[in-house]
Amino acid sequence: MASIKMKFRAPLHQDKVGMIYFQIIHRRLTRQIATSYRVNLSEWNVINRNMKTPDAARTEEGSRQLTSMIQSLQGEYRLLCRIVANFEKKQEPYSSDSIVSVYRQMAKECSWVAFMQSVISEMQRNGQYSTARNYQSALNSFSRFLDDGSLLLDQIDAQMMRSYEAWLKVRGVCRNTSSFYMRILRAVYSRAVEKGLVEDRAPFRRVYTGVDKTRKRAVGIDVIKAIRQLDLTHSRACFARDMFVLSFCLRGISFIDLAKLRKADVRGGYLHYTRSKTRQSLSVKWEPIMQEMVERYQTATADSEYLFPILRGGVANNKAYHNVQMRIGYHLKRIACKLGLTENLTLYVARHSWASIARDSCVPMSVISEALGHDSEQTTRIYLQSIQASEVDKANAQILRKI
Repeated sequence: MASIKMKFRAPLHQDKVGMIYFQIIHRRLTRQIATSYRVNLSEWNVINRNMKTPDAARTEEGSRQLTSMIQSLQGEYRLLCRIVANFEKKQEPYSSDSIVSVYRQMAKECSWVAFMQSVISEMQRNGQYSTARNYQSALNSFSRFLDDGSLLLDQIDAQMMRSYEAWLKVRGVCRNTSSFYMRILRAVYSRAVEKGLVEDRAPFRRVYTGVDKTRKRAVGIDVIKAIRQLDLTHSRACFARDMFVLSFCLRGISFIDLAKLRKADVRGGYLHYTRSKTRQSLSVKWEPIMQEMVERYQTATADSEYLFPILRGGVANNKAYHNVQMRIGYHLKRIACKLGLTENLTLYVARHSWASIARDSCVPMSVISEALGHDSEQTTRIYLQSIQASEVDKANAQILRKI
């Protein structure tokens, strides 16, 4: 079986740093793999042939950097051991050169940043733009913590994630946001485990990945009415207002689903669409207020298959879609200020508001769940299958009459 050792190459001059490398010996053939890590002789444990742990004299930042280096080296060592173990398991001839070759290939595939970027790219190809942006935000945050893009998947462990959680807390990141990032990183790690790129070492078992209860963002029917009746003639905020009101009218439709609505989706007095998030098919009775919104933008969509001028370059034009979403968010904030609202207006507020107003209008909870397209729990899905579509349409019409 091959021998793997971590070694230190001393510098030619005492005031310089030395290089850490791995030595692989198999059947008397020796090969070396240089690492990018450079340390002083005082940081190398000659007897145990490994890095010394940080001492109390080091600064907090210096200790963090040295600890990160030790974890990285341990991860690379484990990767080499896994490669050798796989060769031995196959019971096929291999050499030191084979080990080095497989290591260099896996080091590219098992890069945390590269793997997560591939997951994000896949989501973008599938049209999951919002999810892809959330994953990118989590990657950006974790990359700032690491300050090193060469992290391997096998280097992710419970201690690192605890340190990342503490790092987020020191920087004032709220508990729910921290948990949100952790759940995203855990999902990416699970994908790597499924692909066999890393053994599951349960690195997220000691960090918080739950969801703290927060106050639901919703406004009352009087606010919805005031937003709809606001005079925004010749104002750039008019489109943002209309999308907010339409999102409310369509039982809290998400922005991505709103953007993807096609003219052909309106037929037989109903709007038919599929939720991007859950792939659930929904039908909404087409009310006069909805037709009014569509007609307002008929000129802008004359040569388009879409109902509204959002995806001018098609679904694949992620940048254009995101820019429109940002502009709508900006103008909704201005509308909130104009009306003197303490609540922040977003399209998600429209969804919460529909549910809240429906509840206050004594609409059964089961009907509300069906209208919103909830299917997160199996028991809820089974229960909601018995709800007739007419009940949902009646509930929506009842609410729309109030605005």
